[in-house]
Amino acid sequence: MVAEVADGWNHNRGPDEYERKREILAGHCRDRGRDPDSVRISVENTCVIYESEAELRDFAARWWPHYNEKQLTKFLANCWTGRAEDIAAEIRFFTERGASLVICWFQDLCDAGGEDSQARRFMREVVPLV
Repeated sequence: MVAEVADGWNHNRGPDEYERKREILAGHCRDRGRDPDSVRISVENTCVIYESEAELRDFAARWWPHYNEKQLTKFLANCWTGRAEDIAAEIRFFTERGASLVICWFQDLCDAGGEDSQARRFMREVVPLV
């Protein structure tokens, strides 16, 4: 359906799945005589910036007060997490392969305007590296 009528395609899974699905989309586009580059690609993910395990634990305790280790590990495995450099590298993976829009979800929405919020940290620490 994307190849036929959509202006864009949004991806919200990991890099391996992105490569596979992007190739499928390109094939469908070619089958319909459409240039695959005419489909705007966006990627989205939850983003958690932290410099140390201690900082992550403090963040988790504040924003997910009833988390357990197993739940946290499973959740973070599918997110853009870690130091600013790590997150920038993950985002570059997608932008270097055609994504033109990046959507980040931050878990600390109550602090979105504060200097230490994840959104502000993202703008200050990650964006210059992408």
